[in-house]
Amino acid sequence: PISHHVAKPGHEEIYMIVHGATSLPSRSDGIDPLPFATLKSLYEEKGGRAAQCATHATLQPTHSPTWEEVMTMQVPEDRVDEEELILTISDSESKEKLVTYRLPIINLAPFHPYHFELVQPTKSIPSGIRLYITVQRKLGYLPRLEGFGFCGLEVTLRDFQRDLKNPAGPLLAVGRIVPDYTKYKEDMLSRRPCIAGITTSTLTFPDPNPTSFQVLKEHQQGFPQVTLPSKGSSNRPEWNHSFMFCNNDTATMFSHNSALVVEFYPNSTTMSTVTWTIRNPIGFATLLLDEDVFQALTSDAGRLGVRVDDLIVQGSQFATVEGPYPSVRLMLRLINTERPDTLAAPSSSSILPVLDSMPPPASSSRPNEVEAEYLGLGGSQNKDYREAVKRMSNDMISLRQNLMLTKEVGQNVMDDIHQGVISSNEVADKFGKKVAVRSKLAKESDDLKVYKSKVQHLQNQMIKSNEREKQYLTQMPNQKDLQNTANQLQEKQKKLRKLEATCQQQEKVIQKMEKLLNKYIKQSNVKGNGGDLNIGPGGDNIQSRTVSILSQENSKLQIELDRLRSQVQLHDQDKADLMGRLEHAESRVNSLETQLDRNSRAWAKERHELTVRLQEHRNGI
Repeated sequence: PISHHVAKPGHEEIYMIVHGATSLPSRSDGIDPLPFATLKSLYEEKGGRAAQCATHATLQPTHSPTWEEVMTMQVPEDRVDEEELILTISDSESKEKLVTYRLPIINLAPFHPYHFELVQPTKSIPSGIRLYITVQRKLGYLPRLEGFGFCGLEVTLRDFQRDLKNPAGPLLAVGRIVPDYTKYKEDMLSRRPCIAGITTSTLTFPDPNPTSFQVLKEHQQGFPQVTLPSKGSSNRPEWNHSFMFCNNDTATMFSHNSALVVEFYPNSTTMSTVTWTIRNPIGFATLLLDEDVFQALTSDAGRLGVRVDDLIVQGSQFATVEGPYPSVRLMLRLINTERPDTLAAPSSSSILPVLDSMPPPASSSRPNEVEAEYLGLGGSQNKDYREAVKRMSNDMISLRQNLMLTKEVGQNVMDDIHQGVISSNEVADKFGKKVAVRSKLAKESDDLKVYKSKVQHLQNQMIKSNEREKQYLTQMPNQKDLQNTANQLQEKQKKLRKLEATCQQQEKVIQKMEKLLNKYIKQSNVKGNGGDLNIGPGGDNIQSRTVSILSQENSKLQIELDRLRSQVQLHDQDKADLMGRLEHAESRVNSLETQLDRNSRAWAKERHELTVRLQEHRNGI
């Protein structure tokens, strides 16, 4: 089914991924079922209408089916308050209903991705029949938070950029925006085994707990969204899935140290006969949502979106057929309207600018009237607009933090007054001291986050440098190859010496034959002219035959000598070519070693300086 970011006008849409089920009962006749799932509304059930959508039936009888399929349903806005989602699992052969779940739509917070474990206890299965779904309720428009100029961020996960040598089969991708990437990485991604994943909420029917539907305004782990299993070749996973981060995610994106994190999980290990779980990713990719990304998305060139190519997949054992490291490709688009027209099409990615190659926004861009009034800028002061916008965003973040601190301090003071711990005269003094201490602590925490982000950036640079070092080492010839090349050159040199000696011997033989032939011809001519020798009738024939034989032998020897000389020339060319290749390889090895040593010293020096500065900041120097 085709799904959009918002429902059509006058309706609401239910977007659901049915992952699988466990502990399904047998049919009434005792036969194992061939289960499939259907989705319909209460209005359709009362009217006796068929379900709007259904999954496929399993090919083999099972009590723990796996589907990983999408089902969508449209509901008119005026019926949402009394409507229910009716999920039914039935047997495909007998059409017998195995279990039914009823979920009120009004309990679902709009645009929040819920990950539910639906439990329906029965007499035969007291522990409950369990169904695992991801469900999202979409309105006809995107909500816009007060004071924000955009409604959400669309992130399209395309595919792996290069083929993998060691694919792990179809992959599930989980996307989330975390407000503090440094803390999230330390707590969730850096541990072994990694504990990042998706936590499901359990709903026990027929009366689920209403608190299971409550949503926090901010969560350190973000609000994860999951894709279907990757398509295409297993050597190059492909999704073309669009995440929409809006509502509560909008409040934390593009803030200090926020980041987009995409985690990858093997589909084969998520569903078992006991439960559905996503835990311990086999790789993850991170994009810091800093001011540069925001400026790129709001620029004229990035209005339709930007491409992110070659985003490194960290923490994985993947190896690529070509290239130094595995990476994925994304598309980002900032949604400024409540009703976005269409999803981002992967086919149009070629016309989008690449994020890393986009120039900084021009300093001549003009602020709007509200920003100009806040910043005190005139028409001739547009050159400082970017710095002023940055200052304004920092002020907004600081004001929010101070507001939270003030509320907390005020609540503590009111508790002390009610309990009689302090008098009202001491309130102002204590209040001021607490605010000052908390403000100083918040400022130092911000500075610490800045240093941590710099360290994180250096770590990413170190990852890239390590990958390049591995590539250099694989391309460098080892000592054994160099020794084999030297041995081959020595063998060819010995052959050349033998050929030269043979040629010299042949030349000597030819010279002797030529001398003998010339001497014989001269003697014959002298005797013939002097008339001292009586030659018989056959003497001339014998003399001509002898001369002919010697001439033929001389020609053969001359041809053989030419052939040997050509072989010597070919061997000389091969020798010169091999020597040139050897010198080129040695020069390349020396240059790579020099470059690697220089880069390692520079990275180590920069990291050491930042580490010292971070330690000095922690010690209060």
